Amino acid sequence: MKANRRGPRLAAAVAAGALALAGTTLAFAGAASAAQAAPAATQQAYNSQHKTTLHLNLAPMPTGTVSTGYNADGTMFIQVNATGFTPGSAHWVDVFNNGTANPFGEVTANSAGQLVNTVNVPSIPNGSQVWLLDNGTNTNPIAKSSPVMTGNSGPYQLHAVETGFPLGSLRGHATLVYNPVAHTLTVTLTASGLSPGAHAAHIHDGYCSTQGPVQYMLMDFTANSHGNIDNETRVVTGVMTSPLTTGFYLNVHQGNSNNILSNGQPTIYFRPLLCANL
Repeated sequence: MKANRRGPRLAAAVAAGALALAGTTLAFAGAASAAQAAPAATQQAYNSQHKTTLHLNLAPMPTGTVSTGYNADGTMFIQVNATGFTPGSAHWVDVFNNGTANPFGEVTANSAGQLVNTVNVPSIPNGSQVWLLDNGTNTNPIAKSSPVMTGNSGPYQLHAVETGFPLGSLRGHATLVYNPVAHTLTVTLTASGLSPGAHAAHIHDGYCSTQGPVQYMLMDFTANSHGNIDNETRVVTGVMTSPLTTGFYLNVHQGNSNNILSNGQPTIYFRPLLCANL
């Protein structure tokens, strides 16, 4: 854990109606014995006042830019600078123009889910989009650029997209509440634009742009037939130190807990769909 190098970023928020936690040892020096001996109503108010609440807007993933330029022989190149991929995953780069997608090369994310690669192309017709595909040449796009204009090298913003949903559908927000008395972390999520079904979600060590290991696992959230997760809540117990500080991030994966890993390694379904730094 990173508690030794990070101080709490947020002030404690008062939340009325907290449940009384009888017999719980408090994690505050000099306050434990007094709190334990307090009546239930006093204990309830104490618990409520010392909760920490964090509200997050989740960003669609992957995110980043593409730029274009010319090689010495007059051909062109596309440079991809993006984050939010399955670590180590490979993705084809397409140039989409007039209803036709032309794959030109494969790029690979590093162990932190970052992708900084260049692909050579003969030319890029005016108004084309650069697509990043989920995996091989016949897979669906997971990000599309703004139209590429002749004479303008960019950079052009990449826009994340999930199959079956229009651009802009992927979005979400979450509320995280840490209770230092109950040692619980409560996560409530609302999101849209996700493929229907279960989606794994975790709090990781690191940042959305530099992915790290899982610190807290959440039970899968479930998107309905319209691709929405409506105010679903998950509770993690046994959380002894608040994770609501910098250096952690919350993400929602494309796949579920049963398919995001294979033999301990991330699969293509591990790819984040939504992410926010704490």
